[in-house]
Amino acid sequence: MRYLRIGIVLLFIAALALYVLTLVKDLHSDHTPPVINCSNDLLELSVTEDETKLLEGLTASDDRDGDVSQNIMVSSLSHFTEKGVCKANYVVFDKAHNAAFYTRTVHYIDYRSPRFVINEPLSYRLGSNVRFSDSVGVEDSIDGDISQNIKIASGSISNYAEGVYPIRLEVTNRFGDKSSVDVMVVVSARDYSPTIELKHYIVYLKKDAEFDPFAEISGTGVSRTNGAKAEVSDVQINGLVDTSEAGCYSLVYSYKQKELFGSEEVYLTVVVEED
Repeated sequence: MRYLRIGIVLLFIAALALYVLTLVKDLHSDHTPPVINCSNDLLELSVTEDETKLLEGLTASDDRDGDVSQNIMVSSLSHFTEKGVCKANYVVFDKAHNAAFYTRTVHYIDYRSPRFVINEPLSYRLGSNVRFSDSVGVEDSIDGDISQNIKIASGSISNYAEGVYPIRLEVTNRFGDKSSVDVMVVVSARDYSPTIELKHYIVYLKKDAEFDPFAEISGTGVSRTNGAKAEVSDVQINGLVDTSEAGCYSLVYSYKQKELFGSEEVYLTVVVEED
């Protein structure tokens, strides 16, 4: 019994010593986070500037580690609160892994919404796979190529039925900014070989900009009978673009004399953007 009491006492003393050591260590531990200081709570940037510019005007200090500005990181960028404006969230750690956080507003002064790029007519052979990735891309002024985000927002295509299908394509960048365009997709039993070539198959215009649809023609075909080359004057354009009204418009190019130069129609999408 005497040895048992001695053992209990020794165990109590050991536990008390461990507790005291832990308490002393804890008292000497660093629990104070660093502090982030900012010289400007509104940061204005160009979309062409490197992302390191997001750290401009920020410093950080710690009561033990001193200057820890080099440890500041961008933890996230929010969705736009308005076009081109988002919240940048920052974090910095000291050597003891204490964290400090800061948030400020970032304004991309020359930002524009994602734009679609169409390199060729959206025409497909009956029964073939309809793949937009071969012909359609998207360029974002901050993220660059975001073509992988394209999706069909409305409309459907049957690759087993000839026709012209109106489709709305849509894309969203990492800031939540969404762009969409209405395009015409041709499915034909014949190889589609238009004899009217355009400089572009989608055009972006500012409101009230001047626009000449005939200036978009880059080449014309030849007659099927006498080999004479078609002129721009032989082309007719159906559809209307009102540059005073923002929206998405479609123009159809064809020949007045289809029996001579060909009956294939070529579609141009025109997007009039807000100022």
